[in-house]
Amino acid sequence: GSTSMRNPHLLYPSFYPVNRVVGHGDVVLTELAAGYGSYFGKIYGTLAIGDPTPAYRRMFELAADIYRKIYELVKPGITAGDTDSFLGGDAGKHGLQSWSYVSGWSTYNTRPAQNRVAPRADKEMELKPGHCLNVAGWIVDPDAKMGVWLGDTAVMADDGLRPLHAYRVADLDYVVV
Repeated sequence: GSTSMRNPHLLYPSFYPVNRVVGHGDVVLTELAAGYGSYFGKIYGTLAIGDPTPAYRRMFELAADIYRKIYELVKPGITAGDTDSFLGGDAGKHGLQSWSYVSGWSTYNTRPAQNRVAPRADKEMELKPGHCLNVAGWIVDPDAKMGVWLGDTAVMADDGLRPLHAYRVADLDYVVV
């Protein structure tokens, strides 16, 4: 999905193809997924066409910080409740919301609750080696009219999360000219 950065109305990619022409000053939100059985490998991305507005740049940086924190701090033995301390990042300091998450398998396009691990999981769920997880830094404005998300699919190894993709969304400049 795409929207104007100056007059946004989108915080999540369009579920169905749209006829909107994308142009300079727009932002594009993507969710690319491929699945087999109950596992879906995903890449979540946000791209600006031209220079991002200051608001979108700030949101991208906040989302990227949370995405990196997820990979740094999520280790075997951590519980869903343990993620609450870092999934919010600094969003609140900027008057924004964090809808960032670590979730099990595919969410089947349901809107994730803030700071959750796995659909319907309680805060005591322990993450273990072999778990396949979708992770995302997702920042949304207070009116839920604009958002930026960055994420992918990972597997829990003995020493922490390992991405299943070589494409690292938070390590790239998200500006497309």
